[in-house]
Amino acid sequence: MKSIRIVSRVSSILAIGLILALPATSVQADILLSQLDGRVGEGFGLASGAWEPGFEDVDSEGADDFVVPSGFSWTIEQIFFEGQSQYTDGSTPPIEAAHLRIYADNGGLPGAVLQELLNQPTVGNAQHDFTLDTSVQLDAGTYWFSVQAFLPDAGWIWSRREPATGQNGVWRNPLDGYASGHTDWTPIPDLSFVSNNPVSSDLVFEIRGTVTSVPEPSSALLLSIPALGAVMIRRRAK
Repeated sequence: MKSIRIVSRVSSILAIGLILALPATSVQADILLSQLDGRVGEGFGLASGAWEPGFEDVDSEGADDFVVPSGFSWTIEQIFFEGQSQYTDGSTPPIEAAHLRIYADNGGLPGAVLQELLNQPTVGNAQHDFTLDTSVQLDAGTYWFSVQAFLPDAGWIWSRREPATGQNGVWRNPLDGYASGHTDWTPIPDLSFVSNNPVSSDLVFEIRGTVTSVPEPSSALLLSIPALGAVMIRRRAK
């Protein structure tokens, strides 16, 4: 009986070891998600900016959802987004920095903040290509991406697109400096100030990095069957 217990215990350890040692396969993928098509013309963007101290009431934030497919995980290394900044005199200054956030999904709206990268430096005006200082790893599921651009004395407009991929983009102005009443996340088609002609309920961005396939648990368990069979054979021999 003692030898049976020892063999059984060793076999269990081997089975666990096989599960833990099962390798994941990685494939380099420059583009994980692209929402660069279907852009609409100027005047149909969405304010999404962080203003300087004293103007916090007009801080606003847009966000759009994306999905990491089942059976995969993503390592996000670069994010591209498109928009337009403008002074009241019509000039278009470059933004100085941006706040990037990834939210969990909460019933079709952004939920808890999962990743927050503040004051990410950038150059340019309309198109921005960020290489993140710290990569972001996400398991399968639904998430929301948000960007708030910063530049002194000017606002920034995030470009919109159609048709929507997944959920509609959303927007909020927590301190209601725009007097819209949308202090919490509101889908773009439901915003009181948004023109839906043309309809454009999504936001323009692209996510790049590495996708990793995660083996199904059932595949790992199958590898433990030979070890369990060895235990049964040993018991019969006794």
